Amino acid sequence: MAQNYFDDEEFRCPCSACRSLPLHVNEDLRELLNLIRVAVGRPLRIAANRCEAHNAAIKGSKGSRHISGHAADISCKDGTIRSSIVGAAISSRLCRGIGVYNKHIHVDVFRLAGEPRTVWSGISK
Repeated sequence: MAQNYFDDEEFRCPCSACRSLPLHVNEDLRELLNLIRVAVGRPLRIAANRCEAHNAAIKGSKGSRHISGHAADISCKDGTIRSSIVGAAISSRLCRGIGVYNKHIHVDVFRLAGEPRTVWSGISK
């Protein structure tokens, strides 16, 4: 990875209850986000890790890749930026899942053996 545009604090769960817990960030996720940042050419706002309690509070999916440090949501409302993010994610061998929502793009870097790369769309919570 040539440049790291994200510091560890950007990956932390937003709830205050788990701030003292160790941070787990998958290095493939960090690399993917940096590749997307370079492709977009501007800073990105991300929401990455979640503790189990915060994931439940926001009604995140059980077994969310955010809990294990394998996923991030990239905030975006602009169509041009959205297409740049999706294009960069699809172009990377690191990206295994892409969710396109009205307020963010979800990217993750983990799939079980035999699971195909997945792309989906939905409504932001």
